[in-house]
Amino acid sequence: MKTVLILSTEKKTSDWIGASIREIGFDGRIDVLRTDLELLERIQELEHLPPAAVFVDLSDLAHGERLVEWLRLSSRTRRLRIIAVGEESDALRAFRNAWGARAVLTRPLRAAAVEEAVRDLNLGGPKQRRARREARKKLVEAVEKSKALRTEQETLVRNIDLLLAEIKEKKIPFKRARGTKRESEDQTRQRTG
Repeated sequence: MKTVLILSTEKKTSDWIGASIREIGFDGRIDVLRTDLELLERIQELEHLPPAAVFVDLSDLAHGERLVEWLRLSSRTRRLRIIAVGEESDALRAFRNAWGARAVLTRPLRAAAVEEAVRDLNLGGPKQRRARREARKKLVEAVEKSKALRTEQETLVRNIDLLLAEIKEKKIPFKRARGTKRESEDQTRQRTG
């Protein structure tokens, strides 16, 4: 069973993150931990089946920077997908440098940012997979329709070019005929004159 770990002493933050995870269809366990020691113990317990994601609220951690360094450098946790939550600080900058910009949620938290971070982790269950499949299907259909429209456009442009060429060809003989008529009138005038 998949597990998501949330390290936060603030109930509002952990509830909000948990709700966002459930909303996308995550069907595993969500464990809320209150201390960094609990987090480390839980990660060690899950060594054979690492958590799907770990959210770390750095706001209330006395040694947030050390935790970030340990998570970044430890061979056991280097591959974990971790999202840091907190106000802009040295610890958060270190986390951003270590894991990338998408691995950080800055306070004040915005619903859209939390939902985007959760979606980026690809935690969703069948509901999210179905939605992604539908979106992919619509994209493929749009690409196919675009190709068909492009082919139709090219055909129309070719037909327009052919019509323009045909119109030019018809105008030129008409002008020649008119020019020939004038020439014959001029010749007639010269003969009579």
